[in-house]
Amino acid sequence: MKVTLISINCNDRHYSLGSYTLAAMALRNVPGVEVRVCNYTVLQTDRHILFDVLARPADVYGLSVHHGHGGKGLALLRDLKRMQPRATILVGGIDAITLQPEDLAGLADFCVVGEGEWALVHVLRALAAGTAPAPLDNLVRPEDLGLASGVRLAQHDTLDDVPSPYLDGVFDAYDRYRTVFLETYRGCVWNCTFCYEGRGRRRVGGYSMDRVYEELGYLLETRRVRQIEFYDTIFNVDPDRTRALLEFLIRKNHGTSFIGEFMLEWLDDETIDLLGRANFAMIEVGLQSVNEETLRRSGRKVDLDRFRKNAEAVLERTRTNLCIDAMYGLEHDSFEDFRATVDYIGTLAGRNGRRPTPILFVTNVHPGTRFFEKRADDLTLAGGNGGTVLASPSLTLSDTQRFYEVFYGHLFLRGTFPRTMNELTGVLQQYTSRGLSQVYEALAAFLRLTPEGRMVLEQSDWTEFRSSPLLRFFLSTIDKRYALELAERLGPRAPEAVAAIEALIAREETAGADRHSYP
Repeated sequence: MKVTLISINCNDRHYSLGSYTLAAMALRNVPGVEVRVCNYTVLQTDRHILFDVLARPADVYGLSVHHGHGGKGLALLRDLKRMQPRATILVGGIDAITLQPEDLAGLADFCVVGEGEWALVHVLRALAAGTAPAPLDNLVRPEDLGLASGVRLAQHDTLDDVPSPYLDGVFDAYDRYRTVFLETYRGCVWNCTFCYEGRGRRRVGGYSMDRVYEELGYLLETRRVRQIEFYDTIFNVDPDRTRALLEFLIRKNHGTSFIGEFMLEWLDDETIDLLGRANFAMIEVGLQSVNEETLRRSGRKVDLDRFRKNAEAVLERTRTNLCIDAMYGLEHDSFEDFRATVDYIGTLAGRNGRRPTPILFVTNVHPGTRFFEKRADDLTLAGGNGGTVLASPSLTLSDTQRFYEVFYGHLFLRGTFPRTMNELTGVLQQYTSRGLSQVYEALAAFLRLTPEGRMVLEQSDWTEFRSSPLLRFFLSTIDKRYALELAERLGPRAPEAVAAIEALIAREETAGADRHSYP
């Protein structure tokens, strides 16, 4: 039996760890099965994806739907069903629940909701035996997609029965992908209204530390991969476990760098020191908003004083790029609240002058989240079944238009000053007395003064900035001396500011283009 597992990813740097894990699961548990894993990006045409998938026809196709790319997945399913009418087609992935049963009618045989390893094995074993797969709590027909309420019952709290695609030799794309993805547990201790992770499990479930160490040891010492990104929702969820993992990375590392998501307030001095020694290139932390009521309604909280203290410590005592999330469109948050969050991030700096990297994005309200269930009727969303926020009880359409000006200004800086963006905004804030959000907004207004700038803002799709090498390349070719004119427009001409900006321009131009340098 031939199986093809398909994932359409947000950019060319990502692959589906889930697809490779499913492949390893099938190969270990279903005798005689052959599995092919296909990774594509949202920028590849539907025709190219179809041609590549059907270059090696299969008996079973599995499509993972995620990152809001359901429409592109449905287009592939329509063509697959026409070209391979006798094949069995499964649809899963974190965004499977966002698809409408009527859209899937006649295109998919089964939907997998939640974790799918044992559901896939169940289907393949039944097909191999010549019988129809029986429904499971998390394996349903498309017409019953909204009724898959028993998903949590299908989970394992101990995950060692799920094989590693790395240890089993299933993952074979080390040369194609600079960053290797790894999970050490599943689920989340938070239950944020805007996120799936806290709903998908009864509780956090993980791999044994022996399994984690074996997998990490293989990647660090045998494969010597360039970078590992941990898919754990919070890397430092348990203090003792975190310290043990960081000490292991320090002992076994031969030049690999790491990426992970952390709770900044949960770090202590010892862990921050270990973080620096372990060669974490980047950590992402979820501030989301500085509005306490917004966070309360979202199922979160933050201690801003401790957040600032630890941010400054990470910036001063490590070389780690500290990335801080700011979300537009959360329940109760106004545009001014969002600005306040961005401006708060703009006030953070170490005594050495290092600043964090803001990560700005608009909330995508997905079906299946508590936010959607609570407030979907009150929201105007850019989509037929979930989508990004256009307006809400606390946000007007004009507010959202202003958000995108801030957003575009931020992304333009990321594309034109990928290595020194945070230093540049620090200079602009220092010499113009503007908040960070004002700097971003002023840049977008400045760009609209030229036809070229208007084209970038109005004709390019910025929603998948990292997925577009052509857009990033175009931005890298723009004359960076625009920053000098922007500074002059924002405030009185200061020789110190001019000298600082010219030095940053020189650093960017000397470094040259590097596809992996974008923050």
